[in-house]
Amino acid sequence: MRNKKILQKAAKKSLSWLLILGMLVTLPETPGAISAAAAELETGTEETVHEESGDADRVDETKNAVTEKTGETETKADTAVQEETGTSQSQETKEPETETQDAEAENEDAETEDAEAAVTEAETQDAETEAPVTETTEDETELSEETEETETEQEVKAVEGAMNLTLHMDNSSAKYKTPALQFWGDDNTIVSGAAEKNQEITGWEDAVGQLLTADKDGKFYSVTLNGNFTGFQFLDYADPSKNTAGQGFVSTMKSYTGDTPTDIYYICKDGNWGWYLDAAGTEALKEPELVYLTMHIKPETKWSKPAMQHWNDKLTITDTKGQETITGWDVKGDLFTAEENGFYKLTVKGTFGGFQFVDVDNADDTKTGDNTYDKLLDKFVAETPTDVYYIQKDGTWNWYMDKDGTITLASTKEVSDQAVDNADGTTTFTAVAENVKDKVKVVYGKKSEVEEKGISALKTVTMTADKSVANAYTTDAIFLGDDALDIVYYIEVDGAKKDIETSAGVTVGKDTYLSYTRDKFTGRMVCIPGTFPGKSWDAASNIMTYMGEGLYSYTFKNVPAANYEYKITMGDWSENYGAGGVISGSNIAVTVTEPQDVTIYYSDFSHYSKCSIDYKFGASLLLQGTGILADTRFSDSRLTGIYSATVANMEAGTYSDTKIVSEDETVEMDPYTVDTTKDVTFYYDPESGIYYSNASDKEVATNKLVFDSKDTAYKSVYGAVATGEKVTYSIDTGDDVTAVKLVVKGVEKKTLSMKKQRVRKMENRDGLLLQAMTDLENISISLQYIMRRQW
Repeated sequence: MRNKKILQKAAKKSLSWLLILGMLVTLPETPGAISAAAAELETGTEETVHEESGDADRVDETKNAVTEKTGETETKADTAVQEETGTSQSQETKEPETETQDAEAENEDAETEDAEAAVTEAETQDAETEAPVTETTEDETELSEETEETETEQEVKAVEGAMNLTLHMDNSSAKYKTPALQFWGDDNTIVSGAAEKNQEITGWEDAVGQLLTADKDGKFYSVTLNGNFTGFQFLDYADPSKNTAGQGFVSTMKSYTGDTPTDIYYICKDGNWGWYLDAAGTEALKEPELVYLTMHIKPETKWSKPAMQHWNDKLTITDTKGQETITGWDVKGDLFTAEENGFYKLTVKGTFGGFQFVDVDNADDTKTGDNTYDKLLDKFVAETPTDVYYIQKDGTWNWYMDKDGTITLASTKEVSDQAVDNADGTTTFTAVAENVKDKVKVVYGKKSEVEEKGISALKTVTMTADKSVANAYTTDAIFLGDDALDIVYYIEVDGAKKDIETSAGVTVGKDTYLSYTRDKFTGRMVCIPGTFPGKSWDAASNIMTYMGEGLYSYTFKNVPAANYEYKITMGDWSENYGAGGVISGSNIAVTVTEPQDVTIYYSDFSHYSKCSIDYKFGASLLLQGTGILADTRFSDSRLTGIYSATVANMEAGTYSDTKIVSEDETVEMDPYTVDTTKDVTFYYDPESGIYYSNASDKEVATNKLVFDSKDTAYKSVYGAVATGEKVTYSIDTGDDVTAVKLVVKGVEKKTLSMKKQRVRKMENRDGLLLQAMTDLENISISLQYIMRRQW
């Protein structure tokens, strides 16, 4: 359980380009991704049904171009269309296989062109966003300024389904001088009720103990754990050699997941320790069912002595070649038996506390990690062992139900119509639907609002198929607010509401709904390991303060002038974010030019972080004009650098006096039309001066957007651009685009309008480029925006 240290360097970019498309100029809410910023920016909170155009084969395209002459030596001006990924939060990610793997992963983008362009579009159909969908409320709460809070004062919340237990240990039998507990398997576990937390255990390397608090009777000592830990043991902190030898946790504890902790008691009777539900020891904790598995593993590289290291001794192990000490770890592993086709097998029966696989002779470079154990394995309790396969593909390990690696263990999970709490405070809806012909949707609303307003208070979200599980559907993560939730909802399949059993639902008015409730969200454990003053690269250090709406902050006091690096973790390295919000990405670099306090901000929705050295959090930006309430302010809750402000129920009409007011300047917006009465969100990028909104209900044909920075038809100069050299940038669009601008961000900011022109475009038939201009079937006339300009 050693702390992993990261020593990599962050890649830097000196200049970036942004190419803007749209009838209303639009920028992505997440930089580098195509945004649904216009008609349906609030994707997932209010549904607008968009039908795909059947005109996909049209040959008329609009081609936009801008020619510019650079004034910087060897400036590279590369552009690229970056498509929205729509990656769900359940997507698997690769965990570093060694303690320094993250440190060795350099950002390859640092070697590409310094100047980039990204196309953004208005109103994409069924747009998916990396950040969760935000439910806009009329009384949107403004985020408070930075607050100072110690690590022990930080309130966090465990993930859905986490165990919530108060453990009482009978010290009248143990007779420990300083009773303590060590747990493992989930560094995000919330500890409360301890006399002291996370105290380093003498002689146990980086292991820490939680010092127990004496109960009133003095017989029991206790601590509360809320998390998905996979094991623990009691020990005497004053003399760690006195301990329960890895014993303590039993799998039946996983059933205690209530909002309030369940008290259980570890009592010694007649020399035998056991768990009870009462202090008198009259009601024993139910004995767990024994999991029975034959585990087959297949690494991509040759292992000399494959073995399993586990931290629960209640296992019966067969198909093993015995035990052997793991080199450098001073612990024993159970050796696998070789099979055909590169597989090794081991059969186990018992209750799991946690395990990982290693090559005994090269453990640090081959270990599969503390998270190898999957809770889905607990369901295999048949009288004969179930075969499961742990296979490494392209460096990533995963559990499968077949030796070919085609059926994942994840596909066996049970899915139902439900709302699930996510660790970041968002909510995901899941559903089961068979023989779907069109769409599966979830319709939901706050119970109090549905009681008051009826079905008009409901919102609709289209669900997507979960490819890992048959007939399963899911939504992206939806942010419903930090306050306690009482939500009613139902699932709609092909336009029809799914039946809800009366016993499983709640009635509002004449309708029956499923019910979802959640306590107020107060944050989770988010940390900033790095080279700032304090512990170096300790994944559980510098716990951030939750500010609301997915935002966290932490202030380092009196930081000396120097170069620093950091990353964001959730208490351990299994989930960490680097530069650009990339999971397991490169280190984030900060240069402090003079001694000062340094505050780091982090958004758990976008995974971006910002530093007070070069980012002003809570910049004073006001939105003013007709139909806009006084003191309407912009905010940047996802730390993208794009600020937003929402005007609720803005009436349809044309507006010409809207302006953005900052401390330095006032930006007069061009006139715009709100097509229908609705919530309108305005966006502003202070760095480029670009603003946009979702006032229009019109759409841009995203399938017509084509750009390739490596094609001279779209960027006339390939690669780096010499000083004084002219470059023409072009992009194909549909004929629905009415304006295009090229935004240059860097030392000299520029926003360049582009002109439209007609161009002839010949198609390729049967691999031969047609030369005859008379074959009109294969010639398209398009429009092109061109501007020739010297810088």
